[in-house]
Amino acid sequence: MINKINYNRRNFLQHSALGVTALSMFPKLALAKTNSLKSKPTASFKADVEIEITSRDADMPIKQGRKTKVQKYYAKLLKDPKGTVVELEDNYLGPTLNYKQGQKVRIYYKNRLSEPSVIHWHGLHIPQHSDGHPMYAIKRGLFIREYKIF
Repeated sequence: MINKINYNRRNFLQHSALGVTALSMFPKLALAKTNSLKSKPTASFKADVEIEITSRDADMPIKQGRKTKVQKYYAKLLKDPKGTVVELEDNYLGPTLNYKQGQKVRIYYKNRLSEPSVIHWHGLHIPQHSDGHPMYAIKRGLFIREYKIF
């Protein structure tokens, strides 16, 4: 007698068990959703630097030839010091932001993309909810974040 193994059923059960295990270990993943963060500046937070970052769809040449639809990030320094924002010309990546230890920074982020977005900060020690995890994707609109640079 030959037993036939139903690989579809086996794969389904293995993947289901893996998913249940992952959700039990990381319960916030079960509640993940995109949300629209809207807030007002905190009155007691006295920012040394204020920057407006806007993301929007753009068409740019990645290689020679046709343009490619990309998500481009633009930055504008609202409050000094100068040299804090360095735009990368002919590049769809975000600008370089230069901070000094101890500065208080307020970011006004305007998502003008056709879909939710996240911003990931390389080199900053900031709370997880502010560092670009897909769980905290931002719908179209404006949100404000305030940080103290350590």
